[in-house]
Order: sequence, then C-alpha cells, then structure tokens
Amino acid sequence: YVNFAHDEETYRALEASRAWSDARMIAASDFQREVSPYLNPAAGKRYAGALITNDCWQATPGKVVDLLRRAGTTAGGTVVEGCRVIDVWREGTGYALLAMEQDGSYVEYRAGLFVNAAGAGAGRLCECLGIQSGLYPVRHQAFITRPLPMLGRGGMNLDMLIDRRVYKGFSAVYGQQLASTGQLIGCASPAVDPARVDRDVRLNTREFI
Repeated sequence: YVNFAHDEETYRALEASRAWSDARMIAASDFQREVSPYLNPAAGKRYAGALITNDCWQATPGKVVDLLRRAGTTAGGTVVEGCRVIDVWREGTGYALLAMEQDGSYVEYRAGLFVNAAGAGAGRLCECLGIQSGLYPVRHQAFITRPLPMLGRGGMNLDMLIDRRVYKGFSAVYGQQLASTGQLIGCASPAVDPARVDRDVRLNTREFI
C-alpha cells in the first residue's frame, strides 16, 4: 500500500503512522525503484515522499472482515447477517439499538459498548446519539483499464497507490493492478461530496477520465 505525501503536513502524518504499522517512508527519488519503473520521474516534484505499508488492512478488506467476525464470535457474540440499524440511543450507562432483520421484523439490542462502523450510515447514527462528527457518505467513481503489462517493481503487479491531493475537482484518487488480468482498477472521490451528499447517489457530480 503506497500512500503519496503531497505536502509536509501529509508527510508528517504518514511518518507518525509508522508507530502502529509495518511501514517505511521513501523519498521521491526512490519512486521508480521502489514503486514502479514506469512512474513519471517528474512525479518527484509533486510529492515530498511516500509511505509503503506492508500487509495493510486496506489492501485485504476480506481478511479484515473475517478477523472482526472471529473476534466477535470468539468473545461469545453472534454475527447477524443482513440487518439494518434503524436507531441507537443511550440507555443508562449503555446503549440500545433497534435493527430491522432481513425478513422485515425488528429486534432491540442492549449493550455496554456500541461501535459505530456503519460505513455510509455512520453519520446518521452519530446524530442519533447527539454527536456532530462531520461524517458523510462518499460517492466514488470507479474506473478500470484494459489488460496491461505488470507495472510494479520487479515485474510484479502494481501495488495499491493513493494520492490525496485535491486536484481537478477530486479529493483522492487510488487504485491497484489486478494480478490475474493486469487491469488497473481504482476510484476517484469528488471533492464536492460534503455539499451534495443528500442528492441522488446514482447521479455523478463530476466526470472522471
């Protein structure tokens, strides 16, 4: 997982993350050797460096989900599929939660701890608890290329790359190369998301090329 640092603030934040991850910083002059020999040498002028993270959870989301499931069941919990959280509120020193089951029935849960990991719905659940988190759903525009030669270092497929510059109307662009086909697949996040998050998510707000 290669996270490019486009300014000093991002560089310092990435460097600080090494305290809790198996990662190393590289200089922009090392991009062609450490990331891809096909990277434009001029890219070094746009970035202060990059963080390369080994075994990054973001590169293996399926394994992370499995790990979380096992952590819950090992602790005596139950994994419930296909539920939708309708409401959550504080009740005494704990929490109560109303969920809708797959069959349309409702069930209430009570617990001493509530972890809000609802993805696009996390902001709404924060509001249920009176928390103004600033969270909002993000609309990504995906792209995929035709099959390409392996573009990574040593003839391997290209690792996950991410660029968080606000550039040409987007706040992040990231992607990786599929080892099975050689295709590049990635996403772009429109920078206008916070202002337009309440609109129909089926409509793109900005074309990505």
